[in-house]
Amino acid sequence: MNMIRRQKGFTLVEVLTSSVVIGMGLAAAVALSSTVMLQEEMAWRASVALNYQENVSRLWQLGFEPAEINGTNGIMPMNTFMAQLMVAADNAVATVELSTAYTDPVAGQLQETTTIATVKNFSSATADGSTTVTSIFRPTIR
Repeated sequence: MNMIRRQKGFTLVEVLTSSVVIGMGLAAAVALSSTVMLQEEMAWRASVALNYQENVSRLWQLGFEPAEINGTNGIMPMNTFMAQLMVAADNAVATVELSTAYTDPVAGQLQETTTIATVKNFSSATADGSTTVTSIFRPTIR
């Protein structure tokens, strides 16, 4: 009597094929994970820079002058944490340009200025990151 034996288990080719497919999936997951972490770091840096720039802008709108806001003895001084994230010019992270007069037909006499903040590139310490320039206004107070 011939008994037909059913083979149980997997062949070597099936095991190797599934191992290759699982390995490729894991490699793709690791690559995606590192990319997501890099993007999260850059988004966090940009968020901190924009928050700092917004604070500098609001201080100027409250009546402070650029010399009072920026610099070593200013309200928003440069520190080591911000130096790691942003490009600093003249010991100020978010610089406020000199204000100019602007006459609005509805609001009257205004002062206009710009604030500039540059985030450092993640891979280098040079000024090749993204720069944000914001124009802001306030009533003429001085």
